[in-house]
Amino acid sequence: MKLNAASRFFGAIILVLILVSSCKKDSVNTDEEEYVPPTVTGPSYSFSRYDGNGLLKIQKTFAYYVDPFKGLVETITKEAKASFKNSPFDSLYSNAAAVSCQGKTLALQNNQTYLLDGSAAANISVTTTLGVNWNVTGNSVTGIPGFLYTTTKPLPEYKGVANNSMPTTIRRAAGLTLSLGANIVGADSIFLSITSGSKTIKKMIGGFENECIFSPAELSVLPSADGAALLQVSPISYELSVQGSKKMYFANQASYTKLVNVE
Repeated sequence: MKLNAASRFFGAIILVLILVSSCKKDSVNTDEEEYVPPTVTGPSYSFSRYDGNGLLKIQKTFAYYVDPFKGLVETITKEAKASFKNSPFDSLYSNAAAVSCQGKTLALQNNQTYLLDGSAAANISVTTTLGVNWNVTGNSVTGIPGFLYTTTKPLPEYKGVANNSMPTTIRRAAGLTLSLGANIVGADSIFLSITSGSKTIKKMIGGFENECIFSPAELSVLPSADGAALLQVSPISYELSVQGSKKMYFANQASYTKLVNVE
C-alpha cells in the first residue's frame, strides 16, 4: 500500500509538472512568426539648384523600427543618381554617356537621367570620413563635358539614433522638439519630416540649427487615431564645381528614418 501511495503521489507531481510546462509553452511568444512592422512611406527630398547644369547625388538611408523580440532593427539602402542639362532652363535632360559613382556604373534611364539603386547599389562605398568620387565620360553632341571629381565633403551624419535622442513616441498635444546641434555632423542643410497615414509635415532648416520644433498645431494635422508614423532626419551636404563652363552640383545625403508611435 505504501508503494502504491508513493507511486500515486509522484505520478501526480509529474502530471502537474507536465501541465505547467505545457501552459508555459503556450504563453511564450517565439521567433517562429517574424514581426512585420507597419508600412509607412515618407517623402523624398529633392535637392535642386535652378542655375545648375548637373546634379550628382549619393544617398544612404538608415531605416529603424523596434521589434518586440529583437529590439531596434536597422536596415540600410543606398542609391546614386545624376542628371544633366546643356542649359539650366532646358525642359529635357541631356545624355552624358557613361556615369559612375565610387567605381559603380549608373544605369541610363528612359528620360536620360542616371540611377544606381537596389541590390546593384548595395556594395557602393560611402562613409562619413571620405569624399565621393564621380566619373562622367561626357557627350560632345549634347554639350555635357567629361570630368572626374571627388567631393571635398563626406557623407553627413545624424547621431540621434545612436544616443537615443530620436524619440520612439510623438504626442500631438505636447509637440516635438528634436535635438540637433552636436547630433549633426557635416551638414549644410537638414530635411525633416513626420508622416502618418496620408499626412506629412516637412521642414527644411540650416545645418547649424540646434533644434527643430514641431508645434502641437503642426502635429494636429496627423490622424487623430493613435498609430504608426515615420520620423525622418536627413542631413545634406553639397558643393559646386564648374566643369567645362557647366555648373555641376554634388550632394551627399544621409537619411535616418524611424518608425514611431503617435498619440
